[in-house]
Amino acid sequence: YELAMERLSGKDPKMKETQLSEEVKSKIAEVRKEYEAKIAEREIMFKSKVSDLGREVVGPEFMLRRQEMEQEHQRSISVLKVTMEEKIGKIREAG
Repeated sequence: YELAMERLSGKDPKMKETQLSEEVKSKIAEVRKEYEAKIAEREIMFKSKVSDLGREVVGPEFMLRRQEMEQEHQRSISVLKVTMEEKIGKIREAG
C-alpha cells in the first residue's frame, strides 16, 4: 500500500525516472554503464589478486590477507557506487 502511495505522489525514484526526458535518461544510462564496467573491472582484478595470493601464501596468513583485500575491495566498490549515484543526481538536477 505504501509503495503504491509513494508512486502516486511521485516520491518513488523509479517513477521520477520515467518522467525524465529521453536525453536525461540516456545520460543516466551512460553513467550507469560506465560505472558498471568499472565495477566489473575491479571484480576481475580482485579475483586475479586473490588467485595470485593463493599461489604465494597458504594457511591462516592467506585467510587474513584475503580478508584485508576483500575489505579494501568492498571500500573501492562502495566509492564507485557513491560516485555513480552523485553523477546521476547531478544529471537529474540539471535535466
